[in-house]
Amino acid sequence: YDELPFWKKRYMCPHVISGYLSDLSTLQCLKSVYKPSNETGNVLTHVVPAVAFLVLALYDHRVTIPGRHGDGADYVISATFFITCQIVLLCSTTYHIVSPH
Repeated sequence: YDELPFWKKRYMCPHVISGYLSDLSTLQCLKSVYKPSNETGNVLTHVVPAVAFLVLALYDHRVTIPGRHGDGADYVISATFFITCQIVLLCSTTYHIVSPH
């Protein structure tokens, strides 16, 4: 925590004293996904639900909607919901991956 730039200290928890990533290149940010840090939990809590929502979307579009005799509007509403979920989760994942940049 003490090694962080001043502007970053405002957003970081002072009780977490190690594990911060700072001033990394874009390539180093991408490689940092594979080593434990304070961002690992944030990345995982967004990637795992993104994958789960993708699986649920495919299931809905192939099984649930046809099984309930859904029409085109059901597909559009379902697709809109799942695409929006993917956008939010993947944008947040991207932020947490490149935030040390």
